[in-house]
Amino acid sequence: MVGLIQETWSQSPDTIGSSIENAHRSLTLTSERLRAILRFMAENGPVSVAEIATRFVVSYATARREVIMLTTTGRATRSHGRLLPARSFRGEQHFCARSAVQSDAKSVIARKAAQI
Repeated sequence: MVGLIQETWSQSPDTIGSSIENAHRSLTLTSERLRAILRFMAENGPVSVAEIATRFVVSYATARREVIMLTTTGRATRSHGRLLPARSFRGEQHFCARSAVQSDAKSVIARKAAQI
């Protein structure tokens, strides 16, 4: 987005409108593709980055960014190099949430283990 803003400053008023339209179109395509990836996973199970790139005709880098977007927003989870729908782990909390539970006891255990 910052690149778009910087690019916009150097453009004439006529081209600014088309740049904004292109950015909006790109965001729309991305969000549609993200929904399609989620639907594809729901129907077919776990999917790899390479499979996303092939199936949705995007570069590997684009597929990887979309996997990151889906995982950071909590809509999907990575496991063993594949992407799974987030609901696959409904009963299991995220690592950060689990690490905060009984942190004092975990610290004691870690100190004892370090002494061995």
